[in-house]
Amino acid sequence: MTEEVLLFLMPLWFINTLLNIFHFIPILKKIDKPLDFDSKFIDHNRILGDSTTLIGLPVALSGGLAASLIINKTLIYGIILGASCYLGHACGSFIKRRLNIPDGKYLPFVDHLNYVYFCGTLLLILDYIKPTIFLYALLLNSIAHPILCFLGYKVGLRKNMV
Repeated sequence: MTEEVLLFLMPLWFINTLLNIFHFIPILKKIDKPLDFDSKFIDHNRILGDSTTLIGLPVALSGGLAASLIINKTLIYGIILGASCYLGHACGSFIKRRLNIPDGKYLPFVDHLNYVYFCGTLLLILDYIKPTIFLYALLLNSIAHPILCFLGYKVGLRKNMV
């Protein structure tokens, strides 16, 4: 069971880490643009904010494909991982904007879990994982991800601790 939980979470952590690392590459930072192009929603707040970007999607997809090869899964599985990880982050950004929570501020049950909710739900629907794997992954991620984010902050890969 532990192996299955880690085989589900580790590719997501890998993708998430890639997204954080690519954010610090100067040339990419110059050419990257927010996915919402600074557009506002009907509540007059940004749709997604600055952290969901155009370059983020190919980075997430590439990370998903690489992870699928490493863990010996199909390329379709990798595309699902990358796309759902990215879309989960986008959904979390959308929710935070609706609640007027600025970039960098922590929102419990959304930050650190949004990509696991989205990917896990999709993989459950497609029958790639069992419900118990999903539940254990949510529990483990809610403990491990904040610790990993803190470490990323300490080594300069993140702007914020959470």
